[in-house]
Amino acid sequence: MRRERGGEESERKMEREKEGVKEREGEREGARDGRREMERERERERERKREMEREMEREMERERERERDGERWREREREMEREMEREGERERDG
Repeated sequence: MRRERGGEESERKMEREKEGVKEREGEREGARDGRREMERERERERERKREMEREMEREMERERERERDGERWREREREMEREMEREGERERDG
């Protein structure tokens, strides 16, 4: 009788230990999942920052292009003025 009860107690003890192991494994897996999610969030944040930097660079390039266009336009205006002056000189000389 005692052996049977001792065997049952031993089985129950083993079951409790198995359940405890499963719980700890579940906790570790949950912690791993939490770390993975945190890493994914950090990666998303890094990607947002990279995208903002790329957008700032594109905007700076557009600004430089506008400046170059403005310089080209001013240069064309100056060239037209010089051409008109030459035309005026030709008419006076002619």
